[in-house]
Amino acid sequence: MTNPQRFLADGEKLSSAQINETHVQHPRVGSFFQRSTLLIGTRGVGKTFLLRHRKMTAHPDAIYINLVSCLQSLSKDSGIGGRTLEFNSDLISQIGAKTSALIAIAVLEQLLKDSKNPDFKFPLRLLEAVLPEELRVSDIATLESIKAIRLKVNQFRLKEWPKEFFQSWSLISTLEEICEHYGKKVPLFLDRAEDVPAPALKVIFPLLDQSVSFLVVIAARPGLAQLIPAGIDPTSVPGDHFDIVHLGSNPYDDDWIEFSRIATIRFLNENNIVVQENDSFLWAMRFGRDSVRAAIGYTQISVETSSKTELNRRLQYLKSHREYQLKTIAAELQPENADYRYTIKAIQNNFPQLLTLESQKPVLIETEVETEQLSLLRGNSQLVGYLLKAIRSEAIFLPPGQLWHPYELPAVFEVPPLFVWRSENSSWIS
Repeated sequence: MTNPQRFLADGEKLSSAQINETHVQHPRVGSFFQRSTLLIGTRGVGKTFLLRHRKMTAHPDAIYINLVSCLQSLSKDSGIGGRTLEFNSDLISQIGAKTSALIAIAVLEQLLKDSKNPDFKFPLRLLEAVLPEELRVSDIATLESIKAIRLKVNQFRLKEWPKEFFQSWSLISTLEEICEHYGKKVPLFLDRAEDVPAPALKVIFPLLDQSVSFLVVIAARPGLAQLIPAGIDPTSVPGDHFDIVHLGSNPYDDDWIEFSRIATIRFLNENNIVVQENDSFLWAMRFGRDSVRAAIGYTQISVETSSKTELNRRLQYLKSHREYQLKTIAAELQPENADYRYTIKAIQNNFPQLLTLESQKPVLIETEVETEQLSLLRGNSQLVGYLLKAIRSEAIFLPPGQLWHPYELPAVFEVPPLFVWRSENSSWIS
């Protein structure tokens, strides 16, 4: 049986030429970022692809930083990651301090690599505000010296960083000074924010504020750890002080289906898998929901099992893929919560009439509390914690048409089509 991992399309691993050849404009998304933006979307929706394409086109001077790679020493040093939500006050300050240093170093290092003027010099004193005294130097920055500082910062144990409350202004002022020395405002694209420790986001998130003079775009999946009440800045108003762009918020409307279809055809054709414009694979778009990556995988299965005699092979692959996904989600939600597969079985057993329709329909579930009780400003209740984990693991999604907001949760959620699909219903996969 085919391994589900075979069908993943990763925006980070595509070449610039492949991005150029396969690019399709996202519905209702501009060709450039007018101001700082929080870019929200689920796994595979095209966030990384979009950032890389905009860097190639509208924002060629932008610095792209994969936050997981940039901040990996935080997790290695302390054994924490993006799914950890509780920290003591000392650790919050120390993570914030080290985060500021690593991001500032990454920006300076990338500017050195991108600079077309070999005589241009950066003084390393520009980093003083974000470095402990032990690591400060006054030399001129070269690729060798900045690499040496990066290695020292990564190796400098977290417990050695300042314990006092660390303000985000240190990072902002350092980046402002770097831009001033460089002679122009350089856009900053920060990707995969959902997978870094929550205290790091307390430093990163204020970069979006309108008071910051350079453009910042932060990409993340819904449910990111920054939403815990301690991380909220009441002076920063989403949609007012910065834009929110939610990719794929209407995954079943005609515009998104067409976008996903064309993007899938271009990607597969680019990889020598021939898909014709008139091939019937609408089921793959709908099963993929808002994930172009998933649609590409399902479409490849559709091409390989296109004859009626091979429908059983398609069925077996999807059943195996579903079980693989459900096991992954169950592991992420346990031990605090019951096995998510019980929820799926309850839906399938209680609503067979909905799940046997020839045309696939979104399946929505509703919480048993009022929407206002789910406000993230009212404390991190057990239910809110579960819902955020379920969203992050993609056990549930925001309902079609529901725009993500950093301080709110809806009371209604969608269960992914793959999970609620009854395997005896072949009309959903043909």
